[in-house]
Amino acid sequence: MSSRYQRTPRIRLKKTVVGGSAAAVLMPATLRAGAVSQSISKPSRNWPQTLNCMPRYVVLLRGVNLAKRNRVSMPGLRSALEAEGFRDVSSYVQSGNVVLTSRASQERISRDVRALINKRFGLDIAVLVRSHNELSEIVRRNPLSRDASDPKHYLVTFMSRKVPAELVERIRAAADAEEKFTVIGREVFSWHPAGVGRSPLWERLGSKVAGIDATSRNWATVTTLLEMAKPTTGR
Repeated sequence: MSSRYQRTPRIRLKKTVVGGSAAAVLMPATLRAGAVSQSISKPSRNWPQTLNCMPRYVVLLRGVNLAKRNRVSMPGLRSALEAEGFRDVSSYVQSGNVVLTSRASQERISRDVRALINKRFGLDIAVLVRSHNELSEIVRRNPLSRDASDPKHYLVTFMSRKVPAELVERIRAAADAEEKFTVIGREVFSWHPAGVGRSPLWERLGSKVAGIDATSRNWATVTTLLEMAKPTTGR
């Protein structure tokens, strides 16, 4: 039979269902899927599949969009980042959370994003960066899981370098009897059962320390960002 009449063999694709248990670990019950989907920007889908081999990073901005202070338009920032060569850029809520793909180092991403914000918005904003693998390890550790019953009162403070011993002592002195904290590497995990509004521990964590940049996110935000930063196929 002539090759022009031969049929192309059909390829059957097997469907794979991802179990819901893993998603339950990453997404607290207090976060409803509908509310999250409304807050998360959609990443660009025009990038080639080679992006699947590139590292994913979470970029955290310190102290933006607080009332009328340090106003940064997240749609404007996403556009500016894509124009600078960052790929698969998305953001979550207005508190300065961006997920992107890049071959650059964390240090280079931090410097470049900080410079871009300065140029575009006229603000000098501290920028902390963690890889997907690092954020995954932070969530896996979850050192205060037995105490932290409300993800909005459970914070992770990300530092630009390992927390020095003298700062740990100052944090310990500031914590009240009900609050708990744990320091692991460049992160401080803290539990504030009464909230952070009048917490001396939170004030200490939120204050500027010479030579160290820091910014905090509650556990609900941390787990949402981890879910957003997962490497995926066929974006």
